[in-house]
Amino acid sequence: MIDVSALVKEKLEEAYQVPVEIISLIEGRSGLHFQVVKKQFLLQSKHMTLGFDVVVQPRRIEMFMLWNKPLVDSPLPEIWKGELMKEQNAFHIFWSQLVAKQMHLSLLVNGKDVSLHEALSPELMWQSVDIKAVCSSVEIIDNHSLSDFAVQSLVLYWGLVLSLLGTDVTLQDSCCDGKVTTREVNVYERNPLNRKACIALKGTTCAVCGLNFEEKYGAIGAGYIEIHHKKPVSQYDGEQRVNPSTDLVPVCANCHAMLHRRNPPYSVQELKEMMQKACKS
Repeated sequence: MIDVSALVKEKLEEAYQVPVEIISLIEGRSGLHFQVVKKQFLLQSKHMTLGFDVVVQPRRIEMFMLWNKPLVDSPLPEIWKGELMKEQNAFHIFWSQLVAKQMHLSLLVNGKDVSLHEALSPELMWQSVDIKAVCSSVEIIDNHSLSDFAVQSLVLYWGLVLSLLGTDVTLQDSCCDGKVTTREVNVYERNPLNRKACIALKGTTCAVCGLNFEEKYGAIGAGYIEIHHKKPVSQYDGEQRVNPSTDLVPVCANCHAMLHRRNPPYSVQELKEMMQKACKS
């Protein structure tokens, strides 16, 4: 079996810029069992551990949340509920992308399978929460390693779990930053959740010129793209939140630079029309 720990760690850290540990890796005849863990998250000034448990078989993958209570007593699930009530965009995108990959998802609140609408009912207090993801209809282990489907599913599931923290929280290693930043101009420029949610929804092809870096440069360009804010973050007034589906768009570096040749930026459609006009002249 190819080093699954290194592969999973690389892909998750590349996607979200969050250092993780792969622990309890057990390899048996029927598959693998391991855990992905991020220690020392800071959430509302409280340290916590967050991660997920993975069980892999040749044609089946199961994922479950892992989390611990902060050292300081705090209703952690209620904090997550509050974050979801404020913003559900990233959560919905990751959820829908996993469903599109034939993943069966269950949101378990207090041990009961509920819909997101039911989960966010004011009457329901979250004492425990889990997100269970199962797929048994595609190949998971391929050529003695995890299939591309399995790796993509792990990346999307980790995004789903991280989205419970809310996209106001910077996901960089809290041991390095030492604090949670909520200034919108910083959060939205570098928050990898919004970026990954946009890519999960819209792909990595430039919305202006159609350039796909993997098609152009091969494997070295896989997954590479820049993300353009239709409204510059410097123009946000107060605590305006970003919706990856409506506020962000994937573009190549050249088109990104051209969009910002004017303030406010040109729209994607305007730049498309300029390119078409230039090609005709």
